[in-house]
Amino acid sequence: MTTRKKALVTGGATGIGRSAVLALAKAGYDVAINYGSSAKAAKATALEAEQLGAQTLCLQCDVSDEAGVRQMMKTIEEKFGHLDALINNAGTTSKWKVKDLESLDLDEWDRTFAVNVRGLFQVTRAAVPLHKKGTAPSIVNTASIVGIRPGPQPLPYAASKAAVVNMTKTLAWNLGPEIRVNAVAPGWMEGAVPFFSSGTAARVTWNRPRTLTAKVRSHSARSRLSRSLTFHLAVVPALLTSASRWPKASSICFIIWRTAGSSDTSHCSSRVWAPSACASTASACAALALEA
Repeated sequence: MTTRKKALVTGGATGIGRSAVLALAKAGYDVAINYGSSAKAAKATALEAEQLGAQTLCLQCDVSDEAGVRQMMKTIEEKFGHLDALINNAGTTSKWKVKDLESLDLDEWDRTFAVNVRGLFQVTRAAVPLHKKGTAPSIVNTASIVGIRPGPQPLPYAASKAAVVNMTKTLAWNLGPEIRVNAVAPGWMEGAVPFFSSGTAARVTWNRPRTLTAKVRSHSARSRLSRSLTFHLAVVPALLTSASRWPKASSICFIIWRTAGSSDTSHCSSRVWAPSACASTASACAALALEA
């Protein structure tokens, strides 16, 4: 077991999760990489992290499965002993036709909430004992800008991310000040992500960013894109360690919640920065996130 700090990233095989794993590895963490079905991608991400000096652990687990989550934490405890950081990034969405409520499948609605909301809670709850063994433990949840304001994404996805925003604040109140809980709400990102529109899914890869750009601009002429790697190189380390700096970024919203550990909510405060204000408020955001 190394002296490096330990982290768990759920949904860590691809996209934003992969970027978080690499950012953590570069920042000096050993990383447990949780994945649902992308075993090959998880191994590839683990190899990249190891090349940055990290010890890695690949763990297949559906975060909506309570028994599976508990077993995952037992494995992490056996291998790492504790956790200093948790990135709740695992998520899913559903198909729908924009503005057509009848196109929503309720089974997909339930699945979206099971993964995005209950799964986040189950992982967080099961990780608390390992966090209490860590140093200055921190949790970062991946929300979404559509959890704060409306957009063309499926209703269950948007509603689940609104729940993540609320749960971030509620968990911070319950776990703070010993365990810090924050969230980031990214906007449109380049990456291998599904874009659901008119009942069909178009797979977008790093090699075809213009496809996503065109689809995003069809909904909003002012939309801006961020690369997921740049996003997490900026966000994750700064939320976890005071030694980090914040480069400029776009299409990101920071949700910061702090608590003095009192049952009196007047001791708590929250602030949300809209994407257009990210560059100008990055320093203030980082300072608030890192307050004791």
